[in-house]
Amino acid sequence: MLLCTKWLVQCSALCALFFLADVYGFQDDKNSSEINVKFNLFEVIFTEIYRTRSDNENKTNVNDCHGKCYDDLGCIQPAKNCLPLAFGQCRDPASLEEINTKFMFFTKAKQFDPYIVDFNILDEDIRKAPFNSSQFTVILLHGYEDSYRENATLGPIKNLYLNKNGSVNVIAIDWSKGAADKNYLRAKANVKVVGAQIAQLLYKLNRTFGVDLNSVLLIGFSLGAQGVGYAGKFTYERLNAKIGRIIGLDAAGVCFDNRVIWPLDPEGLNPSHATIVESVHTNAAALGWGYIGSEGHYDYYPNGGEHQPGCITLSVLLAFGFERDFCSHMRKQDLYSADYESYGECQPVAYNCSNYQQFLKGRCASCEDDQCQLMALGIQISNQELKLNVPNLTKSKLYIQTTSKYPFCMYHYQVKAQLKPGSKPNEINMKLIGKTNETVRLKSGPSNEYFALLTIAETDKTRTNPGPFASALLMNLFIDGLRSTTNIVEKVHINYMSNINPRIRQSFTTTLCPLTNNQFVQC
Repeated sequence: MLLCTKWLVQCSALCALFFLADVYGFQDDKNSSEINVKFNLFEVIFTEIYRTRSDNENKTNVNDCHGKCYDDLGCIQPAKNCLPLAFGQCRDPASLEEINTKFMFFTKAKQFDPYIVDFNILDEDIRKAPFNSSQFTVILLHGYEDSYRENATLGPIKNLYLNKNGSVNVIAIDWSKGAADKNYLRAKANVKVVGAQIAQLLYKLNRTFGVDLNSVLLIGFSLGAQGVGYAGKFTYERLNAKIGRIIGLDAAGVCFDNRVIWPLDPEGLNPSHATIVESVHTNAAALGWGYIGSEGHYDYYPNGGEHQPGCITLSVLLAFGFERDFCSHMRKQDLYSADYESYGECQPVAYNCSNYQQFLKGRCASCEDDQCQLMALGIQISNQELKLNVPNLTKSKLYIQTTSKYPFCMYHYQVKAQLKPGSKPNEINMKLIGKTNETVRLKSGPSNEYFALLTIAETDKTRTNPGPFASALLMNLFIDGLRSTTNIVEKVHINYMSNINPRIRQSFTTTLCPLTNNQFVQC
């Protein structure tokens, strides 16, 4: 009786949350992509409760689930032991006809009228494809309960490449039939099939056109990010060579990361899947949509990686503590479709740091040994894709702040004050004087150095870089809570952070020395 009551309470709470999520789970940023997809794990869980508790005939035991084998693809294992209310359940992947994967080949001449290869991936269809092996290749994969859409998810990135650099192969993959399954376990199994199909496609492109895997970039959204990870795994098994680069945009965490309510999926996106694997975390909250933990060589955490500015977060306390922020989860596609080059001078450069709190204190601003990376596609800041170095670091967590509105970029400056030996004020307040005047509060760091992170939003096309800051005023200096009138600051370094080009960073970086007791000018 007590168990039944608990199930009824959970069902009622999930239904209420499902209603509230539809009402409140939106983004207040009108400039962001208009995403109307329902990404309802609550509905999935409710369906599983109904299926497994109310209808014993629909119950599927793990032992009855064996996976499925496909011609040319091999055997795909089932998805199982995932949802918190469906332990003991598993789902085999669907048939190729049911998943109905479509590979859409776009070119500059056929930007809105793609050549389509169906799920059979026949050799004769591949031979007719408009594909140039001497060009860079970008493959795009959408996520759960989504599809290829021209104005959202995949379309804007495709158009960015073709508008700025027509000499590129863009292949967008639509697996909307397989992604639409209300049973998330089935969709999870289906995306592994899609990963195997991408590997088969690359195998045939290599055999037919001699495609260089080093010039291939896979970009996946949410569950699609896990799918491109599978593609990297299967491609290596098939061709004994790695894909050049994979970018996972807020890869799905549900049933992949190691949380209390489900086990880790060891085959999820990881550094072994490509020569360079990057993962962007926009909703890696305690029970957010995104993957918690590191997945790549470079893991980016904009605004800390849990929630994004401008998004309204719905948190409802339930027995399982579900928290879902769909707006933050979808922000990753806006970050990776903004054309920074045409908008202004700001570039989203992220910095390796031990944690987000240290980054906010201004402690992390080094670009040595790959410790800073562009959190963007090269096409977003130029007319071609950039080549990344194979990382020196095994893994790095990189942080950056963004705004709530397009193009989401913020100018970053590290302000570092060097004090006279033996001085230890509580804090230092300074006004930096450049094209704009900015006030910063510096806090103590190691040795005799004090730090602050200054961020300034790029808000419109006429806004240029606010730096360099040519002078500064020492406003307040507190020692033991009391204001001091004696200057103990020897130098102030203002390091520009928001450009991947070291020459440009240096041109907006200044070092200031005291002119008077409270005035600083360039040394």
